[in-house]
Amino acid sequence: MKRYGRVSMCCLLTLSLTASIASSPCGAEWKLTPAGWTATEPGYWGTLADGRDTLAALQSYRQAGERWKVAYEAQHAEFVSVTETLTERLAALERQIAEERRAWRAEAARERWKNALSLVIVVGAAVLAAGR
Repeated sequence: MKRYGRVSMCCLLTLSLTASIASSPCGAEWKLTPAGWTATEPGYWGTLADGRDTLAALQSYRQAGERWKVAYEAQHAEFVSVTETLTERLAALERQIAEERRAWRAEAARERWKNALSLVIVVGAAVLAAGR
C-alpha cells in the first residue's frame, strides 16, 4: 500500500507541476500574423516584454555556446599538444630500440665468430693430437 501511495503522490506532484508551468506567465506568447492582418509583413509577433525575454535568452545561449567553443578549442589544443609529444616520444623509443637491436646483432655476430674460431682451434688441436 505504501508503494502505491508514493507512486500516486509522485503522479499528482508531476501533474501539478505541469499545470503550473502551462499557466505560468513567464512563457512568451508568439502569434503568427499573416501579411495584411495587423502587420505590413508576415511573421511572428509578440509583446515587447516577450521580445526582450527572447532576446535575452538568445544572447545567453550564444554566450554559453561561445564559452563551450573556447573550452573545446582549449581541450583540442591540449589534445594536439599531447598527441605530438607522445608521437615524438614513441618515435624516439622506436629509434632507441632499433639502435639496441643493431648493437645486439653486432655483438651476437662477434660472439659467433669467436665461438667458430674457438671451435676451429679445438678441432685443430684434436686433429693434431690424434695425428701424433
